[in-house]
Formats: sequence, C-alpha cells, structure tokens
Amino acid sequence: MDKIFLKNVLKLSSGTSLAHIITIVISPVLTRLYSADDFGELQLFQSLLIVASLLTTGCYHYMIIQPELKDDALALMKGVWFISISSSLLLLVTGLMLKVFTPWLNSASLTLIILFPLTLVLNNLILICDYWFLRLKCYKTLSFSKITRSSSTASTQIGLFYSSLQPGLIVGLVLGRLFAVLYYLKSFGKNLIKTFGNIKTQKVFNQLKKYKAQPIQVLPSSILSSGSTELIVFLIAALFGDISLGFYALAYRVLSVPSAFLGTSVGEVFYQKANELIKKKMAVNTLLYKTWLGLASVSLIPSILLFLYGEKILSIIFGAEWITAGTVAELLAPLIFVNFISAPTGKLLMALGEQKVMPLLSLCMIISRVSGLMIGYFSSGFLMGILLMVVFHIASLFLYNIVLVFKVRKYQMQLTDT
Repeated sequence: MDKIFLKNVLKLSSGTSLAHIITIVISPVLTRLYSADDFGELQLFQSLLIVASLLTTGCYHYMIIQPELKDDALALMKGVWFISISSSLLLLVTGLMLKVFTPWLNSASLTLIILFPLTLVLNNLILICDYWFLRLKCYKTLSFSKITRSSSTASTQIGLFYSSLQPGLIVGLVLGRLFAVLYYLKSFGKNLIKTFGNIKTQKVFNQLKKYKAQPIQVLPSSILSSGSTELIVFLIAALFGDISLGFYALAYRVLSVPSAFLGTSVGEVFYQKANELIKKKMAVNTLLYKTWLGLASVSLIPSILLFLYGEKILSIIFGAEWITAGTVAELLAPLIFVNFISAPTGKLLMALGEQKVMPLLSLCMIISRVSGLMIGYFSSGFLMGILLMVVFHIASLFLYNIVLVFKVRKYQMQLTDT
C-alpha cells in the first residue's frame, strides 16, 4: 500500500477502532443484562434494517463519490435523501394500517412498527453522509461519527435496561444513529446546507437518471450479497429459534471486530482510491494485491486464536452461559478471515464498470450459505449447519475473487492497447 493510501486508512481506522473498542468493552456488560433472546431480536432488527436500507436508497449512495462537480454530487445526494425519506414514510403508514385493519401485524409491537421506519431514515442518512465525507476525504469526520454512534448506542443500551423503555437494545441502537446524524448535520456547516437546499429538482432527476444503473444492476447484486449474510439470520431464527440466533449474533459480533477495526476503513479508502486511479486510466492491480496481502497479514493471528480457543475466550469474557457462542465462533473463524480479506475490495467491480456480473456472483454466495445451513438442519442440527455454511461460503468467495482478478486483467489489457 502506498503511503497516502495507508495514511488515509489509519485516519479512518483510528476512529473506527475506538468505536468498536467501545462496543467490545461494553459487550460483557450487555450479555449480563440481556438474554440470548434479546440479542436475537436485535440481530433480526439489524438484518431487516440492512436489507431495507439498500432497497430504500436504490444503492445510489455508492455513486456520491463519482461526479466530477460538487453540485452534481449534492444533487445526487439530495435525490437519495428524498427517495429514502419518502420510502420510510410509506413504510410507516403501511405498517400502521396493517396493524389497525388486518390481522397480519396484530401481534407486532407498535413500538417496533414506529421505530423501524425511523431507524431506517437515520441509517440511510448516515450512509449518504458517509459517502459524501468520503468523497471529500474528511476521514476525521467519518471517524468521529463512528465514535459518536458507538458510544451513544452502548451507553443508552445499558441505561435503558433499568428503564421502562423497551426493547432496550433496539432503542439504544436507534438513539446511537440519531446522535450520529446530528453530528453529521453539524459537520455540514450552514453554507453547504443552504447550497444543498438550492439544488433544483431537474438537476436531481438528471443525476438520478445518469446513475440509473445502480438500482438496475447494483441493487439486485447488493440485495443478494446482503441476503447471503442476512438471510442466514432469518433462517437461524426460523429453523433453530431466537436463542440459537442470539449465540450466532454474539459470535458474529466478536468475529467481525477485525473487519470493524480495519476492514471497513480499508474498503472505503480502497474504493475512493480505485475510482481515482481508474478516472486517470492507471493500473489498479498493484493496489488490489497489496491490499489483500496487508489484510491477510493483519487478520491471520486473531483468526487462528479464535479458531483454536473461541469457546474459552467467549465463556470467560461474556459468561459461562455463552459457551455455545464460543463454539460458533470457532466454526466461523475461517470464513471471517477470508471475508475480511475479500470484502473491502468487492466494490472494485463497480469502479471498473463491471456491475453486470455482480448479481450472479452474489446469487452464488446466497445459494452456498443457505444450502449449507439447510443441509445441516436436516442432518445434524445447528452446529453442523454453521460448519457447512462456512465451507460453502468460502468456496463462493474464492469464485468471486477469481472473477475480480479476471476483470482487473481485462482492464489492464485495455490500458495497454490504448
């Protein structure tokens, strides 16, 4: 990795690291306050939120980084903002109507029916602002946003356990996102907010039309890609119950720490750098391979430790009742290692203009994960399902990266020809 790339990664990952240190430090407290059922409910809420965010932004937020002119980027940003808020309001009205007039949601909590659209708006605003400040290379702002969200989420989740405002974990999640949005709005400054408001509607439509490939090509791929992760959450809940989902959720939360510390930051800076190189018609293969090598070297030792001693580590930190989560962590460790290397560079296909192949690759991932879990369910149960899911998903990630390397080589050949 070149010095500028590494410097930007360190700027962003420092804040990300602190944010997730807060999450990990507070987790042993939360596991002693809340049950596995509570963590399972939180995981379901988060999974629905991830999928709904993709649907209600149309994946346009990824493109905020691409326009040459600031006004064009602001127009695109305004368009995504409008789509997101309109979709969330529609979801809220639909949920309330179903609650009142049909039996479908009679058993659903009115609090959750109201909280979900609100959280969706906040989550989408964070995504939009993330890519705006990434475009500006404001890595300190991105870092402080993550710290604000993590610290406010953790503190409110603890405080809400002792209050009558439940479900505490979910309400804390909502409040954490609210504080992050408020921080971003403050960071925009009055002049930029005024400029944003003056963007004409026609300009907004022009930018949405220009990047219409996002909802047509990238959205299906993103839904399938997220589905390969989030559908597992829904399946575990349906097949094995909320307690098993709670164990899986905690294990995944712990194992995603390396990705949260560094992988996300590398991915955001990598995507910005790759777009910059491609605009200048420069090679990207060195950037790709050095990024893979650097990520592998960072995550190898933590992954081996969790693979060998996951049960002991999690039962000591979170309590003896979470030993099953430790077993799940041991099984998931190889997948998290491979995914940690692969995920940050996945958007390179978008930067190369090769979005068309992404839905098929994402479909392979979702089929692999679902197949492994289902085979385990019909044979030996929950832990076997996790094991087979890991094996099949690793195979699909290797396929994804083989295709990525092929597309990079194709791009390099085009540079040579010109």
